[in-house]
Amino acid sequence: MYELQYCIADTQLILRSDFAISSDSSWDLFAHRANQFCFFYECRMHENIPDISGKRYFDTIRQRDYALTVESENQMQLHLSKENLPWGSNISQLYPQLALPHVLLMRNKLLLHASYIITDQGAIVFTAPSGTGKSTQAELWRQHRNAFVVNGDRAVVAVKDAQAYAYGFPLSGSSSDCHNRTEKLLAIVSLQQAPRNEVRKLPIGEAVGILANGSYLPEAYRTDMPALIDA
Repeated sequence: MYELQYCIADTQLILRSDFAISSDSSWDLFAHRANQFCFFYECRMHENIPDISGKRYFDTIRQRDYALTVESENQMQLHLSKENLPWGSNISQLYPQLALPHVLLMRNKLLLHASYIITDQGAIVFTAPSGTGKSTQAELWRQHRNAFVVNGDRAVVAVKDAQAYAYGFPLSGSSSDCHNRTEKLLAIVSLQQAPRNEVRKLPIGEAVGILANGSYLPEAYRTDMPALIDA
């Protein structure tokens, strides 16, 4: 039996498998061993995907299922087709099946499509659709305000003990910035392109919509969002 352990946004994850799954440099930043866990993954390799109820992942080229996940409280079984090897032998390849945005949201933590920087006063997270200028904004703060860019593509945000925090994440899209840093959150900034600069505080209804649209939560798990809003 093989085992990997990570801690992402104060969420301890353990993955055990009946075959070797390698980590990589960005995930290694979040490696953390603990006696207790928040969520447990059990990964199994099969000649054929078992005929049981769960979320199926379909291979449009081979015209068959290549993965199946079965979730219960605080744990998930991952069933993979041996035919797809070496796919599945690296943790990053399994990211869609891990459903991390869903797992985090069930613990009142939201994964955003965002650039995350740390300034002298605290963290700022810039969220916007692709191509709007998140990475450009982060780079300007690095050049002119000596900010530290934690992640150029993803950030986890959460409230703990009445204080908002930003967390790093082990994936960063095309950005080369990927670090494991946690910092008190000053602001989430929704970027838009316009002919002139303007900053305004968003009303709660508009802010919730922007957070929902900027999240990495798959459509199948969108019903999780009210739990975070209530929290």
